[in-house]
Amino acid sequence: QGFSANTADEDALKALAAHSRDIVPALEELRRGAVDREILEGLIPDEPECPAASDGESSVPEFCLSEASSGGEDLDARPPPLLLPPGWQVQRLRRGKSTTRVFVDPEGRAYRNEAQARRAVDSFRRGANVSALLKQRFEARLAARGNVAARLPPPQS
Repeated sequence: QGFSANTADEDALKALAAHSRDIVPALEELRRGAVDREILEGLIPDEPECPAASDGESSVPEFCLSEASSGGEDLDARPPPLLLPPGWQVQRLRRGKSTTRVFVDPEGRAYRNEAQARRAVDSFRRGANVSALLKQRFEARLAARGNVAARLPPPQS
């Protein structure tokens, strides 16, 4: 039985890199052929171009991953993606050589940037949450009254 100069982790990492070299080109091909590619590309911030492919020793340059992008380390650094409620729209407007997004609520009010839209969406959701909470409390009170009424004997004539 021979001993290896590498640790088990290093051997596993090399095996993972070898398997990744097979999978990543197929994933890139799928992404290039995606029907909704143009729509989804506008939703992500511009990323720097990937450096040339590595020999598989490190996943950082080959797959354009940062050292901190393994998930969970720095969740508060960036706000979550803006998910628009039903009825909201995103319109893309061309201004010269650039394209800008305008967020439009169901009443037709336009928000020029994501920060303004996020504040409006948050306000809308707070109102909806308060409304749902009040409705839930009201229904609970009605149910409690219904249970009390169900326990009372029927009126005698």
